Amino acid sequence: MTARSPAGGHNAGASSRARRVLTDLVAGPEGYVTEEYLARNARILESVLPDPPRVVIDVGCGYGALATAIALLTEARVVGLDVLEQRARAVRDRPQARGRVHVGIANVEAGLPIRKEVADLVIASEIIEHLYDPAKLFAEARRVLRPGGRLVMTTPNSGALPYLALRLLPKRVAHRVLGRWVQQNLHPEIVGGAHGHPDDHKREGFTLDELERGAKAERFETEELFTYRIPAPDKMLDLFPHRISALLAALGAHPLPGGLELFAVFRKR
Repeated sequence: MTARSPAGGHNAGASSRARRVLTDLVAGPEGYVTEEYLARNARILESVLPDPPRVVIDVGCGYGALATAIALLTEARVVGLDVLEQRARAVRDRPQARGRVHVGIANVEAGLPIRKEVADLVIASEIIEHLYDPAKLFAEARRVLRPGGRLVMTTPNSGALPYLALRLLPKRVAHRVLGRWVQQNLHPEIVGGAHGHPDDHKREGFTLDELERGAKAERFETEELFTYRIPAPDKMLDLFPHRISALLAALGAHPLPGGLELFAVFRKR
């Protein structure tokens, strides 16, 4: 398939404000990994803010930076759900989230504790690759979204050249390469199966076609779908001075053929 990028430009002022709010919320070491996280979530906000939702469900909200940013930047009722109690507790403890983000424990594969057709927006950023049954995410998103509601997703691009190249190496060699440059539990199809922890990847990622097929099976229409993120290991990019690594992360948040990640916005028919 041909990747589908946004038809129009984004408001620079809104984007700049979203970035400032996120930066204030994200605590992390200075370097590419933190900058990439900021750039990805700013990109999600750029897709969300032009059409402000009333009810947002952030599936796998982690430590709540994105959910809190949406609550601060819009009038939406924001619900953050995560599978781990420690992360849900961390969101509850955020001063900026108190009274703004409703937090719960949930595993999307077991079903979300949300009524049918109440949400305008479901966010599932870096979630679907952690699931044993990816189709369940699309089904649950369809169930909780109102007609016309949107599902925003990011996930690794299993068709990216570095992953394809690593699959050609013997597992022992690939294991050594990944051990030096990235987290090994993110690449079960290259170095072996996942070990069952919620943060383990259960598969390498998805291709553009696979993600769109999963959405179409639940009768979603595709609004945006493209690859992004510079196809180089995080630890390698962290070797650059912070100013350069921050620039690379920002540039990588835009459509980039063969990028390491997929960005998608689907709308419920």
